[in-house]
Amino acid sequence: MSANVYGQIVNVLVQLLTIPLLISAWGIGKYGEWVILSAIPAYLIMSDFGIGQIACNKMIEKETVGDGKGSIKIYQSLLLFNLLGSLSISIVFIGIVHLFEIYKSLGVESIDSSVVTLIVFLQIIQVVLSLQSNAFLSAYKCLKRHAEGAFLFHSIKLFEWGVGISSVLIGQGVLGFILFMIVGRLIGTFFMYFKLLSHNNDYRINLANSSVGIIKKLIVPGVTFMSFPLGISIMLQGMTLIIGAVVGSAGAGVFNALRTLVRVVIQGVTIINQSFWPELTRAYSKGDYGFLTKLYNRSIVLAIVMAAFGGLGLALFGELFVMWWIDDDFLFDFEVFIYLLFGAVVSVLAQPAWVLLVALSKHFSLGLFYLFLSVLSLIIAKYLVGLYGVVGAAYSIIAFEVGILIISYIMAKNLMSSLK
Repeated sequence: MSANVYGQIVNVLVQLLTIPLLISAWGIGKYGEWVILSAIPAYLIMSDFGIGQIACNKMIEKETVGDGKGSIKIYQSLLLFNLLGSLSISIVFIGIVHLFEIYKSLGVESIDSSVVTLIVFLQIIQVVLSLQSNAFLSAYKCLKRHAEGAFLFHSIKLFEWGVGISSVLIGQGVLGFILFMIVGRLIGTFFMYFKLLSHNNDYRINLANSSVGIIKKLIVPGVTFMSFPLGISIMLQGMTLIIGAVVGSAGAGVFNALRTLVRVVIQGVTIINQSFWPELTRAYSKGDYGFLTKLYNRSIVLAIVMAAFGGLGLALFGELFVMWWIDDDFLFDFEVFIYLLFGAVVSVLAQPAWVLLVALSKHFSLGLFYLFLSVLSLIIAKYLVGLYGVVGAAYSIIAFEVGILIISYIMAKNLMSSLK
């Protein structure tokens, strides 16, 4: 629980502090361009196709039954896949960005094309390092040092951010910011790795122990698991790209700032549900369906309470907070804000149902729906943003969240009925 809380605190802290600092230093236009550029490589974090999470589960299973060598073999295979998979996709990605100059159609106008290509390349390096940090975290879990590993993992993000922001404070632009962040990420990743080796030297990088056969076995369940993070990425980053292309970088900057604020409500509930998740799994594994039902109902009540208080609090004081948080001159769009807040509240209410399904490994159909609706909402957003501006994206997000809410609870109800 403490590791989850620390991780969410770091995420919220980084998000809430980054926006006012970058807008103050660069202005809303250049900040918007940064948001657009950082949205493009965000999809590359999906280049492990969910194999990282599935590999982690398999590694723990091997360790539990005393098969340490089998666990190490999966670990080395994961490192190899992260490296080759992300780099091969990255080469294609950089070629597309450079040759077709898609960033210009997305609203990036003040940064030279060669600098844009370099920024994207550096962000790809950042993604590769992040994937390897995830693999190291899996090793910590195998060694029953999850709390330590999670603390180091999230501390790397905090350190990386601190180093990057220091560059902004001394007058660096977008290129300097990402370059400094990579230095911070590199230092943190090496520290996490060598700390891991101090616990067990068997986890040193040795790709000779990797296996293509293992990777093939992990791909299918990995892709199934990926439907959720991919759908989330499509919703978060895709909306930013559409707004940048249709409205411009300033609109993307405003949208990102307001969306970041309302998602604080979602992150608060996520801390609670991450604690319910393993307990739901254990209750199901033991066949204790009475306790499972009690946990599920309790998570619903907590979600309703947090949605009510969080939503009402932001609706009443959100504008005042934004004026204090960013700047009095920030263009606060109350209509966009309130619709984004409504979407966040609906998302909070849906969490208990889909967390139940994932915790019990009954999420395959929901994952397909999630991915389908996220793509559909993005297509709709392209049309609505053209008609109504930034608020059109908020309309699309609400439609998506309501759809997930309905589908999740229908599936959760059917699942609970089958357990009685």
